[in-house]
Amino acid sequence: MQPLRGIALKLCAVMLFIIMLSLVKAVSADVPAGQSVFFRSFFAIPVIVVWLLLRGNYLSACACARGWGIFGAALLAP
Repeated sequence: MQPLRGIALKLCAVMLFIIMLSLVKAVSADVPAGQSVFFRSFFAIPVIVVWLLLRGNYLSACACARGWGIFGAALLAP
């Protein structure tokens, strides 16, 4: 176990969330909420993909029981 590494990673994560929330709040008067959420998610995708690739879980994380049906469900959702 490496408790100091865990503490350091937790502090980094909290700092990044604080920075992200501060930036969102700073632009909230000029940028619509939907656009803000879209770009926050858009820039998170590469980070998540790299993390999954480094862990070796990419294929299992992308697998779903319904196959292509998940896209149909997303398109038909209200």
